Parts: sequence; C-alpha cells; structure tokens
Amino acid sequence: MNLLVTPIPELADALDSAQRAIRRYCVLPDAASYDAVTLWAAASHVVPALDVAPRLVIRSAEKRSGKTRLLEVLSLLVNDPVRFADVSVPYLFRRIEKAGDTPPTLMLDEADAIFSAGRPSERSEALRGILNTGFQRGFVYGRVEKPNNQLKEYRVFALAAIASIGALPDTIEDRAIVLTMRRRSGTELVEQFRLRDAGEYLAVVRHRLHRLLTDHQDEIASVRPELPVEDRAADLWEPLVAVAHLAGDEWINRAWTAAITMVEQAREDESSANVGLALLEATREVFDSHRDGTWIGSVQLVEALAKVPEYRDLASGLGVAGVARVLRPYGVRPANHRVGESVRKGYRLVDLRDAWTRYLASALSPATGATPLHPQRGQEEAATGQATQPLRAATHDPNRRQRDAEHLAAATGSHIEEVTHVRS
Repeated sequence: MNLLVTPIPELADALDSAQRAIRRYCVLPDAASYDAVTLWAAASHVVPALDVAPRLVIRSAEKRSGKTRLLEVLSLLVNDPVRFADVSVPYLFRRIEKAGDTPPTLMLDEADAIFSAGRPSERSEALRGILNTGFQRGFVYGRVEKPNNQLKEYRVFALAAIASIGALPDTIEDRAIVLTMRRRSGTELVEQFRLRDAGEYLAVVRHRLHRLLTDHQDEIASVRPELPVEDRAADLWEPLVAVAHLAGDEWINRAWTAAITMVEQAREDESSANVGLALLEATREVFDSHRDGTWIGSVQLVEALAKVPEYRDLASGLGVAGVARVLRPYGVRPANHRVGESVRKGYRLVDLRDAWTRYLASALSPATGATPLHPQRGQEEAATGQATQPLRAATHDPNRRQRDAEHLAAATGSHIEEVTHVRS
C-alpha cells in the first residue's frame, strides 16, 4: 500500500474552485454529495490511471429536481464529455473504442425513458451491457458483425454519469455512487445558468483540473489508499480517494466522510426500497378486490390493508401519512376525488398501475434483476455485458405475500426510521 504521495497544494485549491462552481448552479442534498461529485469529476481526467470507472447515478422521485442542470455543469468540468439522452448503441461503443486509452466521459440524461418503461427492450439491455462491462478495465463488449459474422471486441471502459427519475436496474446502481436529488426549496438560491457565461467560467476551472491531474497520473496509478468502506463500495470510492490523496489531508478527510455518509445512505435507500416494493404489491392485491376499480380513499386503503392478516402490522404502523410517504418516491401521491358532495384524498388506479408496471415488473424480471458482473464468471459475460444468472425469477411464489408482509412488519418496527428518510 503506497500512501507516500506528495500532496499538491494547488490541486486542493482547484478542487475547491470546482466545488464552488457546482454550488453556484446546483443544490445537492448535503456536503458529502458535493464532495463526491467534485472528486468524481476530477477523476474523469485521470481515467488512464484507473482500474475501475464508478458510475454516478443522479436520480430523483420527480421532475424539476436539478438532475439535468447538474449534468450540464458536470459536462463542462469533466474530460471529453459525450452527452446524450437518445443514442445509437453501436455509435456509443465505437465512440469509446475510437478514443483509445483516454475514453470520453458518458453523460446520459433521461435514462428512465430507456430503463423504466416496463419490460426491458433489446436496446435497453444492450446499453445496460455497455454500462456494466465498461465499469472495470480489461472487459470487452463482444459483437458478431455482418456481413461475414466477424468477431469484434470493443473496449468500453469509461466513466458515466446517468440521470433518471426513479431507480435504475440493480446491476447499474451496484456499480454507482448514487445521488438522490430533490427539488430546491424557496430558500435554496442558485445563480441562473446561461451556457455562454457558464461555459467560459467552467472552462477555466476544468482546464486547471485537467492540467494538474494529467501531470500526476503516475501518482494516481500507484497510490493504494486506505478506505473506510469495503467490497464493491471500496471499488467505487478508491479512484475518488486516490485523487483526494494528491490534494492533501483536508480532501482525504472529506473523501472519507463522503464515502461513509453515502454508503450508509445507500443502505438505507435499499431497505426503504424493499419496503416500498412490498407496499406496492399490497396495493395491487387490495385493488383486485376493491369495488371501485378506479380509485380508493387514503383511509380506505389503510383499512383494507388492516383486513388482510399479512398486512395488519403495516396498516397500524404506517397509517395514512406513512403509506403516502413510502409511495411518494414511486410517483404515487394522494389526489382529490369527489364523492357525492364531499372531496376526499385517495389514490387513482392509473397512478398505481403505472408504478406497478415500472417497479414490480422490473423488480421481478431476470433481465433487470441480474447479478452483478464479476470477472470470475467467464468470458461470456464479458463479451455480452450481461450476467448469466438472475437474482430473482418472475415465477409464482406461493409464499410471496407472507414474505412481503414480514418486510413490511419489520419496516413498521425497528426500521421505521429508514422509511421516514426516503427523499422526495
């Protein structure tokens, strides 16, 4: 382990300048998020020195949460950005291959349009294959190309930032530092973003980062920093902590704090997501037997859940407000509904059905629930970018309701605090 890296004081100042630029135009959830994003942008300038290219997933539960703005700002700070919302997959892997040892930084916006529209498509699976395969140096994306069925291998190792409403496939998020955005409050003020002015300003910041980091790529390649996290999280954070080591003690401490904070947040989000999926399944079962097949009142939903033995603890533990809080990240919110002369809050079938299609189908699909790609699983996975074994198959499970109820009961007990921290 080589920790004897001589800090570069000017790099610490350059990272501070980059973060000030991000804060000038964007509002992120906390200090750890600003530090993580700043170090990730800096790492894009030393990709030839890295063995792992962590993805940066920028997601939110709703529109107008600042995801695209953050991508715009980052695209002016990272090395060789390729921004796209709709792209030909063959173009993408050829573009990365053509760049050789200095690959571009992929900046994918509106990824939910590709990955969250029900069942996986051939295009979404091909893109997912590139993103999964390009996470670790040494893997290739294999193709059989016409007209002579020629075998062709493409290097697709590259950093990628991906913005999405809602979660992305597990195999992508498992390779990502995940940032959950939320809408700015009235007291959170930023400067108006104008590309011409911002471009000139950010170009100066970017050029300084690029010069300092590319001049010291050998040090980045040789350092083996101590890390406060383990396993896949250590893979993700090592490039960022390595950059921090070149900037000195303050940035090392900030990198460590960011890693610990965001890894713990990811664990909480995962636990909350499990509860949310189980609650969605419960609402689907309740609607199957509900007389009014288009709408159900908020109080009626909780009462209906309480009548099902498996969901009784859920109903009493969360209540009306808790159910609304857990469903909100899935785009489901109580709406006003006229019943005779009165107006009541409740849930529309059209909103719930959209959430069932997006999240329950993908959660049970072998394609989106595939196990993470690992080198020891063989060259077939490396060539296709897809794992060979599903995490969970879409088959009938007679014990599913009981198991989901246990998840929900746990959520209303020792894990209730995790539910309350789901960001909207």
